[in-house]
Amino acid sequence: MIGPSLEAAVSRLPITVDGIALFLIARGIKGIPLDRDQCPLAHYLTDETGRRVVVGVTRAWHPYEGDVVELPAVVVAFVEQFDKGTLPRKEALLA
Repeated sequence: MIGPSLEAAVSRLPITVDGIALFLIARGIKGIPLDRDQCPLAHYLTDETGRRVVVGVTRAWHPYEGDVVELPAVVVAFVEQFDKGTLPRKEALLA
């Protein structure tokens, strides 16, 4: 089943990096750093939209469908910190 749009799913994320981490941890979402298909944000967006989502540093998209969303600065900061290993609470998000 296809859920909400990618843009709607991104808009539901908290407005701080720590808030995003806690939001994902509360949902049991984990991921792998430096893997655009397996990062926690990709898992969350895939779960929410019901379609595979790939996450780059500044955008997320449904491969093969052309649905692309530019990520807000706070989400970009979350992705960068998770990938660099500087995110507080990172251990709770590692797959």
